[in-house]
Amino acid sequence: MQKLLLLFIFSLIVHAGSAGNYYFYGGARPAAMSNAVVMSPKLAYMQNQAALGWYDSTAVSIYSMYQPDLPQLSVIAAQGRFPLLGGGMGLQVQRFGYDIYNENKIGLGYGKSLGDHFSAGVQFSYLYTHLNGPYESFHSLVAEAGIQAQFGERWLFGVNIYNPTLSKTGDHRDETPETILRVGAGVLVTDDFLITSEVEKHINQKINFRVGIDYEFSMGLNIQAGFQTEPQSFSAGAGYNFNRFAVQVAVTSNTYLEPGTHFSLQYFF
Repeated sequence: MQKLLLLFIFSLIVHAGSAGNYYFYGGARPAAMSNAVVMSPKLAYMQNQAALGWYDSTAVSIYSMYQPDLPQLSVIAAQGRFPLLGGGMGLQVQRFGYDIYNENKIGLGYGKSLGDHFSAGVQFSYLYTHLNGPYESFHSLVAEAGIQAQFGERWLFGVNIYNPTLSKTGDHRDETPETILRVGAGVLVTDDFLITSEVEKHINQKINFRVGIDYEFSMGLNIQAGFQTEPQSFSAGAGYNFNRFAVQVAVTSNTYLEPGTHFSLQYFF
């Protein structure tokens, strides 16, 4: 019975994916905060292109999300970012699904700081859904854009919009990748302690409220926790920075499935 329920849930997700959702978050540290990071210059490098504008060095990262009782829902991703023309360029690739059904994204983004307090960025992505057998696959091009602001020494603000042009999926004019708006704010209580909150609205879904916390210890260890409302989920994680590496792990709860596990590894040049 449980397996039938899992397959039913997966079929619903695939049905939504066939319309070309393609929205991936990315990063174990953000996942540990329920992805309430759209305002964070440090943590939103895979989620808000404006974050690229703050970086002045090169880094590469890999990320995976594994669902133990339903591996077909797993995600893998990689990203590289480097300074360019006074800003930052980012290239990311992502894949959701398995051999029979999968959603893929290749995105190229650029962000640039506008003075000491503002940064803006855009990204253009090629999206491809593969359906095995007699079913038709889909593809499309999608844009997204974001801004971030820092007020004083403690307050952070961020906005990101995905698919503002309502791009269609191939020749299927009735199938559109979702349009998603994210708005968030955060406060650095201390240099090491960040509290965040975020509101996310998918065009055809309820508003999702998120909160997250992130704390860094002096010895390179960091811990996180978070909560979101749609769907209701708790999250937690920890990481460690050593030499030029940063490793992160996270666990997210799920109403119907076992907790998902997240892993990230970054290398800074």
